[in-house]
Amino acid sequence: MTDEVSDPLAALEPVLTSQNVLSISKLANRLPRPGGGVVSASAVHATWLRKVFWRGDPQVLKRPPQTEQDYLHAYDTCAKYLDRLLPADAVHFLDDITFSPQAVNQLSVSVRVEVMKRGMKTLRQLREKSKKRVVDDGESDRSDTSSFDHALSHLQQSLAHLDTLGHAFVLSLKDSNQVTPPLPVSHPGASIRINISDQS
Repeated sequence: MTDEVSDPLAALEPVLTSQNVLSISKLANRLPRPGGGVVSASAVHATWLRKVFWRGDPQVLKRPPQTEQDYLHAYDTCAKYLDRLLPADAVHFLDDITFSPQAVNQLSVSVRVEVMKRGMKTLRQLREKSKKRVVDDGESDRSDTSSFDHALSHLQQSLAHLDTLGHAFVLSLKDSNQVTPPLPVSHPGASIRINISDQS
C-alpha cells in the first residue's frame, strides 16, 4: 500500500464502503502518491463515490444500477457526499461517470447530460455554502470560491460537449433514415407522418 510506484487509490477501491471510507480517508495523508505528494481525504471519497455509482454499496445503494433511472438515482445518492470532495475531485468524479469508456458504453447521452446538469447544480449549491462560510467567518480568502468557479467552468464545457454528442446522435439517426422526416403540409401523405415514438 505504501509502495510509491503503485496507485494507492486503485488498491483501496475494492475495500472502500460507506462503513469505512471516513476512517480510511483520515489516514489518507500517510499514503504516498506516484510522482510525489500524498493521498487526500477528498480523493479517497471520490474513489469511493465512483464505486458507488457503478457498483452500488452495501448500505447506501444496495442494488447496483441497471436502468437509466437507476443511474440517475445512483447520482442523487452520490450527490449527498459531494461536500466531502474538493472541487477538483468533484470534477474528476463527474467527468469519470459521464466521459469514461464505461460511461460511453453503459449510459445514453441523455442520461450523461442529466447527470452533468445535476452535478453542476450540486456544485453551485456547495459554492453558495462556501461563500456563506467566508462571510460568517469574516475570512478574506476566496480561494475556495475560485476553485468552485473553475470547476463549474470546466463542467459547463463538458456539458456543451455532451449536448453536441446528443445533436450528432439525432443527426446520425436522420442520416440513416431511422427518423422519417415530416412531409410538407401540401403533400397528400402529410397526415400519416411517422414519429420515432411510433416505431418503438
